[in-house]
Amino acid sequence: MLLALSSMGLVSCGKGIDLAGYAWTAEVVGNGDDGIDTPFSMAFVCNSEDSGVVFFSETYPDDPMPYGTAVRFSYTWDGDKGSFCLGDGSGISLPVYYEKGAEMPALVVDITPMREYFQRYATEYTLEKADYYSPQSVDGTHWGFSFDGGSALYSYVLDLGADTGILRLDCIGTEGDTSVVTWTITEYSYSKGIGRMKLRSDAFNVYFNGYFYMPDEHHLNFFDSENMLPMSR
Repeated sequence: MLLALSSMGLVSCGKGIDLAGYAWTAEVVGNGDDGIDTPFSMAFVCNSEDSGVVFFSETYPDDPMPYGTAVRFSYTWDGDKGSFCLGDGSGISLPVYYEKGAEMPALVVDITPMREYFQRYATEYTLEKADYYSPQSVDGTHWGFSFDGGSALYSYVLDLGADTGILRLDCIGTEGDTSVVTWTITEYSYSKGIGRMKLRSDAFNVYFNGYFYMPDEHHLNFFDSENMLPMSR
């Protein structure tokens, strides 16, 4: 479902709030026809005055690795209302307005244009203002995420260099058998808290895009076109 969004890029000063330099987030629980409660989150990370990246994720109770995708967006804003345009100008446009009566600065976004992808969820969400971690550089940092998949222990490791890096998956079976899968980061950029990269599967020579941001100093959320890895130092 989220894979279709990956080909689709907020921020500015309204009359009362400055959106740039913050993440605007919402977390809800959706209940589908199957009766399964599904946590759903969105984070519009505003790392410039006119663009950013939005991160969507869904978590299912029987899957320890959330589904997720990241989409670049631009925006228009007249001080009270505007829109987030996902992609490169030809994607989906989401109406947004400033909720002036809220106790804390908040935006309301209408995701009705995305009902094809998020059918089980409401159409409007209140986005709360949150900080995100934006160091000058993440060169030389090391991140990991592990979970028990029942038949094996899965351990993801992300190592970032100055302009390249590697993503590795170690699978340790219950019988002690092990296997390793690696993806090489062939293109990499980092700017104002958001990392963007192109990765290549070393085994199959297949490329895909990835994004990440850091909600705080000790955590990094990595998204490709299908999954989300909640990583820690």
